[in-house]
Amino acid sequence: MTNTKAVDKGPIFACAINRLPVELLSYIFKIGEESDSPPDREPTPTDGASPQDPPPPDLPFQVLVSHVCVHWRTVALATPALWTEVYVRYTKRPPFDQAAAWLSRSQNLPIDVAIETTPLPDASLDVDGSGPAPMSDADLTAVLALLAPHIARWRAFELHVACYHQLETCFLPVLSVPPLPVPVQLEVLVVAVAVSRDGVQQHFPPITFFGGVLPRMKAFTAIGVDVEWGQDWLVGGASLRSIDLVNHRAKTRPSWNAFARILSASPVETLRVYDSGPQWCRPGTDGAGEASYGIVELPSLKVMELGCLSLGRVTGLLSRLATPSLKSLKLHLNEEDFTDLVHQLVAPTTRLPPPPPRSSPLCALWSLEDLTLCELQCDSHCAALLYRELRSIRRITLHMGALGLEFFQLVGCGGERSTWLPTLQTLRTSGITGEMMRAVVAIRRRNGYPLRAVYMEIGARVRGEDEEWLRGDLERFAFVSAYELAVGGIE
Repeated sequence: MTNTKAVDKGPIFACAINRLPVELLSYIFKIGEESDSPPDREPTPTDGASPQDPPPPDLPFQVLVSHVCVHWRTVALATPALWTEVYVRYTKRPPFDQAAAWLSRSQNLPIDVAIETTPLPDASLDVDGSGPAPMSDADLTAVLALLAPHIARWRAFELHVACYHQLETCFLPVLSVPPLPVPVQLEVLVVAVAVSRDGVQQHFPPITFFGGVLPRMKAFTAIGVDVEWGQDWLVGGASLRSIDLVNHRAKTRPSWNAFARILSASPVETLRVYDSGPQWCRPGTDGAGEASYGIVELPSLKVMELGCLSLGRVTGLLSRLATPSLKSLKLHLNEEDFTDLVHQLVAPTTRLPPPPPRSSPLCALWSLEDLTLCELQCDSHCAALLYRELRSIRRITLHMGALGLEFFQLVGCGGERSTWLPTLQTLRTSGITGEMMRAVVAIRRRNGYPLRAVYMEIGARVRGEDEEWLRGDLERFAFVSAYELAVGGIE
């Protein structure tokens, strides 16, 4: 809530915007802050500036408006909602004045905390590959000590560490010191290790986060972190909506029964598994000699991503999950022939309980609206098999690589049909030329099923005449980065 104490009036109110009520000006500031890029982003030259010119200062929006005039600064500092996102990157050094200022200015509001002790995998480095050194153990301990007294206000906590050692010696000791309160407002937890176990196959005890008590947890991401899979908020919290598991060694992964209990305990809407997931086990057991948990029904699951998994793991996982409401599927699978997976996807879906004897078989692909394929190696007939079952598809992303060209060509035409995928509206590609894209777009328009939007990866070979034609034919045509194509979200 903005502090609405009267601000001394003077010549500044000759400016029309400064005659707005304080509450309205505060609201405008909040809209600007929410539309701004994350703080500490890499600065970019202004339009028309020479690449040799020094980049302009690139400050968070709330800092910029607080430096315009006395009135704006007074209003900005009296608006706690502008200061609730506390980011500390490896480029910062003690005493971390900015973080301390944000903590003070946010007053008692819930805060979102993010700490990066090392560059993220997609972060840009200097031309020679160098950059600021990762945050030291002492600096990380100091940051956590600064944040720990505010733990009851944490709404989101994100920690990216350089190595597993920093979790053991910095994160766990600081946050396990009594009498720290339970983070009762924490809804998002992300813990990621850039180099798991310092490159050495050492054993570390699995981590129980915050004593296993996170009553409001909604989204959990664990990257390269050994997790205690039986902690209460995972298997009985009933509040998780998103689970993201990446890069777990085989021996540290949950058993099938533990994994099934986690999925069954909450109305999970998003599941992302890359080089992780349950331990491989024989049908009928959970890998530890226990009776299998059986098929898990996920009626709320809308988004699923599977990557860096063997054929046996991905087919085994899908055979045990019933996903009647799935809307988005992303497959990032390579280095193996996944023809059998395609046949499994187009077959009648896993169902629980068993369908009535006379009911029609259902295919899991029928409800899909968004499909992303990254370098899926399979036989040439697989594109037609998949596309026949995509009855509701609206968006497709194709990262060609090892993906057969027929997956792109059939978007335009094929087989006995004049046009495949009649409901398709948006196509996103990498590895496709402008000439190829123009041909597919023209065929669909001629057949009465025009695309509305096309996104191509920056750097794609597109002639000027093809780009001009595509911009004229489509409602939306744009070049996007590889990262934007990978994470999705572009409509």
